[in-house]
Formats: sequence, structure tokens, C-alpha cells
Amino acid sequence: MPILQIEKIMISEKQKNNSDNKIKIACILLAFLNIKVVSRSLESVIEEKHRISERIELDIYVVENYSIATESELSPYLSDLANKGIIFKYVKFLNNITNNAFDHAISTEMLDYNNYDYIIASDGDIEIPIGTIDEQLSILKNCHEVMVCSLQIDSTNWTQTHGIANKGKALSEEIANLAKEDKPYILKEAGFWFLMFRSKELEKIVTFAQSNGFRVLDITYRRIVYFIEKKLWVMTKKSIGRELNRDEVFSKSYYSVDRSAIKQQFINEGWNCQPVMYQHNKISNCLIYTKNKVLEFSPRKLMDFNPIKIEKYTYDKLDSFFGTILDEITRAGLPLRFISKIPKVKEAGVYIVRKGLGASFYLEESNTLFIQMRGEINVPPISKKSFLMVDMGNFLEPLEPLTEIENIDKFLIDACDLLKPGGFMQIVFPNSSKTLNKLGNSNFLIENNIDCTIHKVDSDEAKLPKNYSLIRIEIGNNHKDQN
Repeated sequence: MPILQIEKIMISEKQKNNSDNKIKIACILLAFLNIKVVSRSLESVIEEKHRISERIELDIYVVENYSIATESELSPYLSDLANKGIIFKYVKFLNNITNNAFDHAISTEMLDYNNYDYIIASDGDIEIPIGTIDEQLSILKNCHEVMVCSLQIDSTNWTQTHGIANKGKALSEEIANLAKEDKPYILKEAGFWFLMFRSKELEKIVTFAQSNGFRVLDITYRRIVYFIEKKLWVMTKKSIGRELNRDEVFSKSYYSVDRSAIKQQFINEGWNCQPVMYQHNKISNCLIYTKNKVLEFSPRKLMDFNPIKIEKYTYDKLDSFFGTILDEITRAGLPLRFISKIPKVKEAGVYIVRKGLGASFYLEESNTLFIQMRGEINVPPISKKSFLMVDMGNFLEPLEPLTEIENIDKFLIDACDLLKPGGFMQIVFPNSSKTLNKLGNSNFLIENNIDCTIHKVDSDEAKLPKNYSLIRIEIGNNHKDQN
């Protein structure tokens, strides 16, 4: 069959018949390597497709990352299903680009969201039971607080290794307790276990994620759902499936795949963002198989995950991008806080996050801005130095043993320089802290032209844990205001 070169193709260019009232769903499965796992998972979805066919039109897409089993096993099997119309499309990437294959498959470049009411995105190792799609639809139709509905997984079948088995047992017990709540779903986030989204909502997530350089990772998508959209990610209560790749019966394969070797290959190619196998910008052409047709397609390069292929971290142009927002935040007297990770409960202001979503920034709402810390320990190059308060909390405590004292000094100097005259910074130190002792014995801040006074807040007043001190650094009115 000839391979046609094309400029652009939408994965779901299929012309829908608007005269019927069927619910239209796209189901996208990511396949790799193990024909036994892929076929078992796919057969369960095909069985569900036939069962609901009078009410629901389910288009099945299988997206495959290239492996040593592609040409001998997976491609003949999947292309045959596509040629017979059993699956809607089979997308074969010609290189292994890990989760980037998923990113391309659900991008607006390759998926026409307007054709579907709902989208299912899943790893290709999930065996689903009869009734799964009906239960997920019921939850999304009746529970507007829910944005994502996952299939519940029977983790007692996680027998691949002893460690995984222990995790599976603990998860099973947790889910059993959560299932007692009087809700039509289980309030528990999950991986890509047959996730169902309302089409427009997944498009919103994908557009936000890809425009900020995020890659498809369950933890990243969960944070977007929770923090950006303020919605819930839940599990089915009745339908319980199986994750085959963690089941020893299915995970054993006569192929030996060394994940550490794949990771090292990525590192050798220059990708250094962590986790390196899932935060890279590798791209690959793909072949798209449909009924009686094969097309070759070259996806657009994904937005750079910043930083990619560079040794030194850089920030985005914070002032030009967030100038108005920063002005409003500082005008309202809202603080700047340094935190280890994005908190679930927070106040308005600017947050410098050491462990955030993994990209440069994001907005939770108009008066809250999160900025991802770059590099080891530093202060973002914000030139608008007008904060009334910088709150460090105990941000420095885990970093201090790992960081040269000179770097801590520079960090504190730069942080003080963000304060306007009359502002203050507060930091919690363990009493054994070298930085605490240094602040008490010599005022290196004054020596570096920071007009300030330093004093310790009474521990009873501050309600501190035992053996901790709260230091308050107050900026004098003569401090140079650089606004």
C-alpha cells in the first residue's frame, strides 16, 4: 500500500453523522512492546465498544511507541484491526519518544476535539470490565465537581515484584476505606487508568499544559485539575479493572527492556530535565493506519520544556510576562513566599516553588502566582522590588546542609533586595543553623549595603516548634527603592 505524504492530518477527521443522537467518544490507548498486554487490554475495550454501540459511538485510537516488537508483532496486529475498521486509527511512531507520543496524539493538531463529547486517555495495559464507560458517563454527567474519572484498579493483582505487591496491598486497603463514603465515586487520584474527560475540558488541560511546556504525566495533570481548574479527579466505584503490566502473569515477556539503558540514551542525547524519560523534546514521524489507507505524518515540535538541553537554568522574562500581575499583587501588599512544594491551602501572593509542576510558572487565579525555582538555590530576576513581606518559612532548612554558605548569603541578599523600604523578611531556622549563627554574630547584610535590622521573635509569640527560632529582617526606610 503506498504511503502518502501530507502537510497536516487530524487524527479524527472522520465526518460525523449529526442526524443521530449517539454520544461520541474517542478512546486513545498508548501501546508498547508487549503484544500479550496490548491485545488483552484492547480486546476488553473492543468488547465494551460492541456492547454500547447502539447508544455510543466509540472511536478507538491506538498510539504505539516503536520497539523491537513493532514490526514482528504489534504492527501486523494493529494495522489489521485498523484496516478492518475494528479500531478507528493506529498511529505508529517510528521512534520511541515515550510519553511525547501521548502528547502528540491528544494535541489539537492531531485530535479534533469538536468531533467528540468525551475523550478517554489511557495506558495500553488496562483491562476494563463490562459497564466501565456507562459508570464513567454517569459520574461526569451528574457530578459537575468532577473533571476526570478513572477506572478503579484491583491492585491486589500487582505481583510483578515484592515491592510492587506491597504497594498494591496498601492501595487496595486505602480504596476500600474510601469506598465507604456516601458518594457515587471514590475520591482518589490515579494514573492514566482509562481516564474519561469531557472533551472541552481535556482540550483546555492539554492547551494549558502544552503552551507552558508541560509533558503528559499523571502528577502534572492532577495538579492542573486540582490547582488550576479546582475540580476533582476520581475513580469508579463499581467498575474495577486490571493493570496488566504490574501483573506478573502478563508483565513477563521474552523481550528484555532495560529502562536504565533507555534513560542513559536520552541523557547521552543531551536531555537533562528530570525525570529524563518523560521531560524531553524528542520528536518522531509516524504512520497513521485507517481502513484501507496509510498516511505518513510529521508532528509539530512540542513547546520546549524549559530548560532543555542547557546546563544552566534560566527564567522566563518574568517582568514582561507578569508585569501587570506583579504590579497588582504588590500594590495590594500581598507577600512573596518561598515554599518547597505547591500547598493545598494557600493565601494570595507570589510563591517561589522549589518542587512545582516542573515548568516555569502558572497562575492559580488573578491574585496568586506560582514561579518554579530554577537551579540550585536562587531568587528569580524580578526587577519590581516592591514587596512588603518576604516569607521564607523553613525553606532554607533542608537546603542549608547541601549548599555552600556563600550561596546562602547571596540568596538572602537577593531576597532582601526584593523588599521595599519599610518591608520585612521572616525566616524560621533550627537553632543549630550556621546561617542563624552568622546572622546573630555579624550583620553581613549591612556589609552588603542592605539597610536593615535583624532581631529574633519570641518563640512563644511565634508558636514555633522546640529548638527553632524565627528571625525577622526589617528593611530601613533608607533602603534604595528600585521601582
